[in-house]
Order: sequence, then C-alpha cells, then structure tokens
Amino acid sequence: MGDTDNVADPAEHSIQLGKVFGDQLHHNIPPAIGGVDRKGFGNAPQRGNDLADIAGADLDAGQGPHHLSLAAGIEAEGETEDHPVADEALNPVLHGGPRNAEAPGQLNGGLPGIIPEESDQTGIDVIKDPVWHYDQSFWHYAAYAVLLSHFLFLMLAFFGLITGPRKEPAMTRTAMTRLSSVPTADGVHAAGPQHSVAMRTTTAFGVPCGAGAGVPGTELGPAAARLAGLPAAFEHLDLPFRDDGDLMPQALAPHPRREALGHRAETVAGWIRAVHDRSHELLEQGACPIMLGGDHALSMGSVSAAARHAREQGRRFILLWIDAHADFNSPDTSPSGNLHGMSLQFLAGHQELAHLLPGRTFPALRMADVHLIGARSLDRREREAVAEAGIQCHDMRAIDEFGVCALLRTILDGLDPADAHLHVSFDLDVVDPGLAPGVGTPVAGGLSYREAHLLMEMLHESGLVRSVDFVELNPMLDHAGQTARLLVDLAASLFGKTISLR
Repeated sequence: MGDTDNVADPAEHSIQLGKVFGDQLHHNIPPAIGGVDRKGFGNAPQRGNDLADIAGADLDAGQGPHHLSLAAGIEAEGETEDHPVADEALNPVLHGGPRNAEAPGQLNGGLPGIIPEESDQTGIDVIKDPVWHYDQSFWHYAAYAVLLSHFLFLMLAFFGLITGPRKEPAMTRTAMTRLSSVPTADGVHAAGPQHSVAMRTTTAFGVPCGAGAGVPGTELGPAAARLAGLPAAFEHLDLPFRDDGDLMPQALAPHPRREALGHRAETVAGWIRAVHDRSHELLEQGACPIMLGGDHALSMGSVSAAARHAREQGRRFILLWIDAHADFNSPDTSPSGNLHGMSLQFLAGHQELAHLLPGRTFPALRMADVHLIGARSLDRREREAVAEAGIQCHDMRAIDEFGVCALLRTILDGLDPADAHLHVSFDLDVVDPGLAPGVGTPVAGGLSYREAHLLMEMLHESGLVRSVDFVELNPMLDHAGQTARLLVDLAASLFGKTISLR
C-alpha cells in the first residue's frame, strides 16, 4: 500500500483516498450495475465523491480513521488491537491481489485475479475490471446449490421416497406362480397362487396306528388333532375341506419274510396298504390328501401313492422329509427294530422292505429329490447311508447357519407347479420339544415356532404342495394339548393362514 506517514491529518488523508477510489469505481463499474440509483453507484457526475462524503460523515459521527480506511477499502497506518487493518487478501475486489505478485493476473502465488493498473500517488491499486468479483459470487452460489441438492437427495433417500426397483428373491421369481382368482367355499374369489393346494378340495383322513413306533400313544393322534380344532381352522380359511374320518387297516395274508423286517410288521403292512390306496384315490379325484397319523411308518403308504400318481401324471416328484430323524435305517442297521425308523429306506426301493406293500407298485424315489429338513439325530450307520445315497440333508446346523428361508429357496427354486408334485411329510418331533412335548422321540435343539411356521407359509406360497402328512402326535405325552394345537396351527399356515394380508 502507499505510504501515509507524510500526511499530517489522517482524516484528511482518508477523505482524499475516498475521492480517488470513488472516481475510479465510477469509471470502471460494469454497465449492468451502473444504471442503479444514487446509493447503488448510478451514472450521476458526483458519484466519484460518494465515498468521500461517507468518510466525512463518519468523521462527524466521531468514528476513528481505521473505520474510514476499511470503508474505503484501503489499509491505513496506525492499526490497533481493537480495529485490525483489513488484509489485501480479504478484499480482492479493491486490491486485485497482493503487491509484487509473481506475474500479472495472479493472486497469492498463482491464482487467477484482477490485473491492476499502475498504483497512483495514493497507493491504491486501480481496478481495471471487477468482473472477477462477480464470477466469484456466481461460483459460490453454484457450490451452495450443489450442496443443497445433495442434502435433499440424502433426506429423500432416508425417508424412502427414492427407491430402486425391488429385486424379488430367486424363489419368488421362478417358483411362485401368477396369482389368479381362487373360488372359496362361500363363492367369493380370493387371490392366491394358480396351482395352490387351496384350489383343490383338501381331504383329511386319520390313521390311528402306533404299531410302527416304540412308544404307545400315537394311535390317539388323529382324534387329538380334531379336538384341537383342525376342522374349524380350515373353515376359518374358507377352503373346501372334508374330513373322511379314520381308516381301518386292510387284512393281508401273512408272509414268512415280513415279520422279520421289524416289530409288528404284519400289522404295519395292513395299515400301509390302506393308506396307499386311500391317498391314491384322493389324488385321482383331484383332491389334496392330508394324512393324520399315527407314527411315521404310515408315510410308506402316503408317499408311495403320491410318487405313483406323479409318475402317472408325468410330474417330477419331490419329497420334503421334515423330521428330527432321517428314518433311513434298514432291518440290518436299525438299533431298535421299529419300522417308523425305516420309512425312507422303504421309499428308496429297499427290496426286503417292499414286502410291506404287497400287490402295489410305485417308482423308487430319486434321492436327489429327497430333502431332509431339521435332522439332528442320525445313527452312525444311518448317517453313512444317507451320505452314500445322495440324500439332500439340511440338518439343524445348516438351518442355524443359513436360516430356513435361504435353505427352502434353494430347494424350491426352479420348480414349476405345472409339472411338479411336492409331498410334505411333517414329523412333529422336528420342532423343539419345549414347543412340542407330545412326541415319542423328542430331540433337543429343534425348529423354533417361527421357523416351523415360516416353512409352512413359504410352502403354501410356492403352490407346489399336493399331498401332506402330519405324524407322530402322541397325546399321551402332550402337555394340555400343546402339541396338538401346534399341529393345527402349522396345518393352517400350510394352507394359507398368514399373519397379515399378502
């Protein structure tokens, strides 16, 4: 800045500087601004003295010379602690950059700035063109606008107003069928999967047999399920439902090799053939059979009938064996000799066990289409046989690690209800015994209440289920009907009961 030491009166010096600055600003202000009123630097001839007038007014009001210097945009000598002198870098409009810059047009070591003209005798850098000031303001406002838009975008995204397309799970895209109008019992049409079990008459029949189990009481299972409200649950779902009562076993001629298969094999064989014939008859009528056991040996009859019907219809047959046990023992490997532990081995085509269903043929199951869910109690030799056969075993370790939802989607993904038949064989001992105490062979660490219901709900939504077993309910071991009520609730979820409307 210029030297002010030779000026005797600081006030006079400030007035002089104001006049010089005012004249220069009057001659260099852009045309777009020059057309404003007197206080906005209009084009009147006296505009050059405005700052001098302001400086004089400030003197009359008793203001010090430092205020005059700052108002005029200059740096004066004699600064104090209370009124520091404005630095040139803080007001590039008036100064045009630091003195002795490296090159014209550069500010503070290389930043583009205003190219000042020669300083006059007062030491004020004459501003050649103040356009830089207005460009700087524009970019400030542009930066504010960008920051504001980013803030608004984040707020909208936070409140869910900006969302991408929802990606449906793989199972939903491929295995879920298109919705259609499903007639209900009242004639009202409700939305549901086109091939859902709800479109067919659901027919339950009881099988009061406990001969295949080692603990008595499962023969009372069908009656306990009805007393717990199974028929009423289907009425509340507005589904076509029929209860055909209990079956009676068929009388079979004794076979010399049959009794050696396991305990009470002759009795079990009569029940198995009765279940097979009734299940197949219902499937041919277009119904969805629900077998109420009874022990799990009875699934030899229901599953074999479903596999036979699927072959006749040209459908792929898939079995979900939801059980704490694999039931894959044979007469040679079974430690107990109870036939309910050999059911899956029979369905795999074991030649000796085939004597349990004389006079009926069915295709042996393809082990890659058999899925164990919830297994946690396998005998040593049984575990080896399951692995060797290639059965898909989704044990409780897998459920703990990946969850029911992910595992079930891997099973159902790619299955088409138009050409697949899914049979669900549900042994209540798959559920943790704290929730289902009324079973003959409880094993700790089973499915939780929500895991079991989620299985049923997802199976219903798949539209793949065409036949069902609920087995091993033992009222003799139950606590005030707790397990029987669980069976009713799970059956309702499998056939469409949901927590909320979907």
